[in-house]
Amino acid sequence: MEVVGEAGDGRTAVKLAHELKPDVIVMDGIDAARRIINDISDVKIVALSMYPRKSFVVEMLKAGAEA
Repeated sequence: MEVVGEAGDGRTAVKLAHELKPDVIVMDGIDAARRIINDISDVKIVALSMYPRKSFVVEMLKAGAEA
């Protein structure tokens, strides 16, 4: 496994995803995840969050993150 990029916010994550075309993205951010999955069909997103709310997990899965 090789880390090819790191972003501090959703906007940067989307930009780097387009530039670097990674196979897997580990991220926290529903809107950015949705944009990345819509734009780059073969990328897989693993949701990682500090929020304990079930609704956050549900929204990340709806956005296309992997379970």
